[in-house]
Amino acid sequence: MKNLILYSILGVLLISCNTLSALYQESEESGVIHQGALERIIPLGAGYAKDDFQVYYKGQVVKEASSSSFVVLEDGYAKDNWTVFYRGRALPDASASSFQSLGDEYGEDQWQMFYRGRPIDPIYANTSPQHNRYREYRKDKWNVYYGGMVVEDASASSFVSLGWGYGKDNWKVFYKGRVIEDASASSFKYLSDGYAKDSWNVYYRGGIVSDASSSSFLILGGGYAKDSWEVFYGGRIIPDASASSFEYMGEGYAKDSWNIYYKGRLIAD
Repeated sequence: MKNLILYSILGVLLISCNTLSALYQESEESGVIHQGALERIIPLGAGYAKDDFQVYYKGQVVKEASSSSFVVLEDGYAKDNWTVFYRGRALPDASASSFQSLGDEYGEDQWQMFYRGRPIDPIYANTSPQHNRYREYRKDKWNVYYGGMVVEDASASSFVSLGWGYGKDNWKVFYKGRVIEDASASSFKYLSDGYAKDSWNVYYRGGIVSDASSSSFLILGGGYAKDSWEVFYGGRIIPDASASSFEYMGEGYAKDSWNIYYKGRLIAD
């Protein structure tokens, strides 16, 4: 009787092992999580998950990944002891031992820098991006980058990021990686809500705001601004608005002595 019970238990264990083996073989071959594996899966965040044997990204098996050493970093990056991944895709040129995520989809290892999982060229050994106060731009000892691309004609040694896509070095001003022609680097400063100015002009999203006076230009909030004569919303003049009495009320609303406005448009009576 004891032998019969023992054989029965062994039979059940054998069937279970065969089933589990078939389950993971099917999962690995198909690249899809098998329904029976769901009880073992641990969500890791950023679309990644793992069980005792495999790693998954958005429901697909990451075949090159080692579950036992797999860790999620930031912005889609992850790694195990041997391989670095971006959104479930192995990065063959990245060093797992030294790789780290920098934020804004940038990463680096000991030898090179990556943006959205792709190496940025040219990259030199043992250089790390300088972390500025604002995060749109990155730079190393030789180049300035915006959106993963080299900013032509920018001096890395003197470059500073100003925010909202603006940046400058000692000689030039840039918006989203492109030179703003004739802007004065020495007097240029970012204001708020996409507005900036130098000693002669006012800019909105990198373009000159026509008829705006730099010397009297003020930011009101919510996309509104004014100088001594005109009122602006999103870089455009609000016709017939009174600059002397104009004020921003919040939540997109503004008023002057005669009218009420919503997001730059006159509210009809």
